[in-house]
Amino acid sequence: MSPLRFTARLLAGFAFAALLLGASLAQAKDAYVLISGGGTPSGNNYSQYLQARAYVKYMHENFPKDSVWVFFGAGNVTGKPPVLSDVVKVEKDPDDGSRRTIYLPGALPDNRPARRADIVNAFRNEILPAVSNGGTLYLLVGDHGSPSGSGSAPDDVGESVITLFSWDRDVNHPNGWRSYRGEDLGVAELRRLLMGGLGKGKVVFAMSQCYSGGFHYLGLPRAAKPNPTWFSDRPAWVDAIEVPKNLPRAAGFTATDERTVASGCTPDVDSNRWAGYERYLPEQLVGLDLFTLEPSGTRRWSFHEAHVEATKVDQTIDKPRSTSEAYLELWARTLERMEEDDVTAAVRPHLEAFSKALDGTTPPQSDNADFIARQAQFQSFLDAMVESNPATKDLLTASREELQKVISGGSRSAGGRQPPGRQRAPGGTPATSGGNDRMLDTSVATDLFTRQILPAWRAAIDAGEVPDLSPAIIAFERDVLHLDEFKAHPNASANVTGRGSNPRSAVYWHAGYGNPATFDDARAREIEEWARERQRRITEWGRESNDEKVHVSAEIYAMSMPGMRRQDTEDKSKEGPDKEGEDDGEKENKDKDEENPGAEEQRPGQPGNSGRRSSRPDRKTAAERVYFYREVLAAWQFLLVINEKPALARLAELTRLERTPLRR
Repeated sequence: MSPLRFTARLLAGFAFAALLLGASLAQAKDAYVLISGGGTPSGNNYSQYLQARAYVKYMHENFPKDSVWVFFGAGNVTGKPPVLSDVVKVEKDPDDGSRRTIYLPGALPDNRPARRADIVNAFRNEILPAVSNGGTLYLLVGDHGSPSGSGSAPDDVGESVITLFSWDRDVNHPNGWRSYRGEDLGVAELRRLLMGGLGKGKVVFAMSQCYSGGFHYLGLPRAAKPNPTWFSDRPAWVDAIEVPKNLPRAAGFTATDERTVASGCTPDVDSNRWAGYERYLPEQLVGLDLFTLEPSGTRRWSFHEAHVEATKVDQTIDKPRSTSEAYLELWARTLERMEEDDVTAAVRPHLEAFSKALDGTTPPQSDNADFIARQAQFQSFLDAMVESNPATKDLLTASREELQKVISGGSRSAGGRQPPGRQRAPGGTPATSGGNDRMLDTSVATDLFTRQILPAWRAAIDAGEVPDLSPAIIAFERDVLHLDEFKAHPNASANVTGRGSNPRSAVYWHAGYGNPATFDDARAREIEEWARERQRRITEWGRESNDEKVHVSAEIYAMSMPGMRRQDTEDKSKEGPDKEGEDDGEKENKDKDEENPGAEEQRPGQPGNSGRRSSRPDRKTAAERVYFYREVLAAWQFLLVINEKPALARLAELTRLERTPLRR
């Protein structure tokens, strides 16, 4: 063959290979996916909507429209009639400064419902096929989360789950909507979805929900298996560890670990009442003011960059971490199980050095450049923490025992949860143990209200004998008291006597939030004001009753439960409408009734007023952060010095995956 002909064939071969490569790359597509707005309208906080709105604007401005998928709340779409008011917000009345809880349609461009079936179907039929030939799935989750799992399956061991929107349409329900259980997406199911369709693709995620750290197990085993050659006498637990193969290529960042709640989620949002990874991560990523969507700060082009900057700012109860760090934490747990008497003489000094590093007596050290960089990064996080709360400085040099004592003995009040022993009157007013006018224990007084006052009130409403109540209030009371429509309105089931009257679930429907097309703000205000005053108004009615038993019961109840007399309301009004303490929105995030649309939801780890927490980390959180960083570096030091190549290669792979840039 002549040189000319050979060259021609070679060039043709290169051209054909380039054509094939180009076709392959053309089929590889990235996907940008947002999941948020889960629970019910009373738990889908305004902070979540602001976060989602900023993410969507960022994605639509920077990436092809057909590569963006949005799943939020009930699926309200910008520019189309809203289907439901699915976001709860606490706002200040401009006239009197009082705080009011309202519900808004969380509309977003090209939005779909954040329901399990919609998300799973989209993953199977649209998202995963798009990335399966080598693309990247960038997954953002700004939802609620909780620990779940029955533990009955090997990959279902108390896993973390994403809480999805639990309402769906039901033509047979009087309100047109029904709440369903099981609306969540757990680690095991999402892993199965990815393994079934990810192909050559990869996943990079950033999650801010409670218990989000469990999602590092999308691409990680539950335990790290030590090298059998490290042992002179191998324990049985080593052989019992099974490391699954072919896990999805998935890594990313979370607000916290799999065991604790996260900060930030609140219906009462302003610049001083919203703090946490939920806010700081999107701020650092999108370069927008989350309130106005105007340019603000630096727009980042990887989740990694945004995570690092957000962690420096986040001084709440959050414990931000990456998958590569979670991987090293797994190794730390394995190494802590190893006994020096069981390992070989060559491994023993390195295991001893690991233990000293955990104890803080000998700081972890290595000449590995990546190790040094991560160590410096951790130090910058700790410097910011100490600057925020100087009282945590001593923890930096505390021993392992001292840190564990702080971690196990520390207490943290989760926002929106009542301290033990603090009882609440049916109207929502805290019952105090002091005061000269208290006559009965709150539980006894509540029982008196339930058995004596409410039945009489119900009879009077039924007979039309309560004056000065509008038709809207009468309808509200009939629903709450289950006179006419109890069977037709199962959402009233949690609010009947026997469990105490709690009208908040009926407020949503009677105020008209369930049908945005016919919403009347004046009617909503009337219902909301009545609901706030309902318990006291019923008590006042009872005190004026001619029925001696009702009259005496109401007098005793009013004396036993603060806030049940007109004078109490007048005294409270003198304190000012914006008195420090709990507002309506914080109360409304305390109760849970998944069965009943409109009932208040309090998922595990869903702090109702977490945004109002101080931005100074408490000592428990600080100790947890210090110890976690020690575990990561101590385990890494061990793997480096012993040159455990498979583990180090896996660590490098996870780190590269985390730092995948966003393709503009």
